[in-house]
Amino acid sequence: MRDILVMGHRGSPKAAPENTLKSFEIAMQAGVDMVEVDVWKSADGHMVCIHDPDVSSTTNGFGMIEELTLAEIKSLNAGEGQEVPLLSEVFDLVQGNVGVNIDLKSFGIEKPVVDLVIERRMKDSVIISSFFLLTIEVVKELDKDIETGALFQVGMDDHVPHTLHVGADAIHPPLVDVNKELVGHAHREGLRVNVWDVDDEVDMLQILEWGVNGIITDFPKIGVRVVDDWLSERK
Repeated sequence: MRDILVMGHRGSPKAAPENTLKSFEIAMQAGVDMVEVDVWKSADGHMVCIHDPDVSSTTNGFGMIEELTLAEIKSLNAGEGQEVPLLSEVFDLVQGNVGVNIDLKSFGIEKPVVDLVIERRMKDSVIISSFFLLTIEVVKELDKDIETGALFQVGMDDHVPHTLHVGADAIHPPLVDVNKELVGHAHREGLRVNVWDVDDEVDMLQILEWGVNGIITDFPKIGVRVVDDWLSERK
C-alpha cells in the first residue's frame, strides 16, 4: 500500500454501478489501495453491499434491505446486470490485492462483520468505519487490533475528541470540513485522517499538502495518478 491511501468510494462509481463487483474490479485495475464498501444485513442475516436502506435507489427492486432475504436481494439488477454482492464475495475478489474500507450502515452487524474479517484473515487489510460512533466502540470491544475509522457528516464539530472517545484509529471527515488545523490536531493525537469524497485534482493536492493519510474518491484513476505524482516529487 502507498504511504497515502487511495480508496475507491463504492468502487469506481462513475465507471460502473456502485457497490458492485464490476465497480470494485475497475477500481482495482486503476491501482487503488482499498475499495470502500457499504454494508447492511439482509432479513436472513447475510452481509450485503449496498448504500441506502431501500434497494430502490440503486436496483430495479423495492423494499428495505433488512426486510428482504438474500435470495430476494440477489434477484435484483443493481445496474448493467450486476448483482448486489455479499461482503464475502467482495473479499473473494480483492483478497491479496487491495484492502477494504467497510462502512457499517446499521447497528447489530458488528460481530458478523468482524467474524468474517477474522475468518478470512483480513484483519491487516481492512478498516471498519461508521457514522454510528457507538458501532466503532463495539468493533474495538470485539477485536482491538482491527483498524477503525470514525465517519463524520458535513458540519459536525469536535472530530478529534469524538474519535478518541470511541477508540477509533482514524477520522474520516468530509472534504468541506477539512483544514490544515484539523489534520494537525488529529496527528498530534495519533489519529490518521482519511477524507471523503475527494473528486477534484485541486482538492486532492490541497489536502495532500496538509498531510492527510488517505483520500476516498469516486474517481480512483485520477486519485491514483495525483497521489503517485505527488509522492514521486517528494522522493
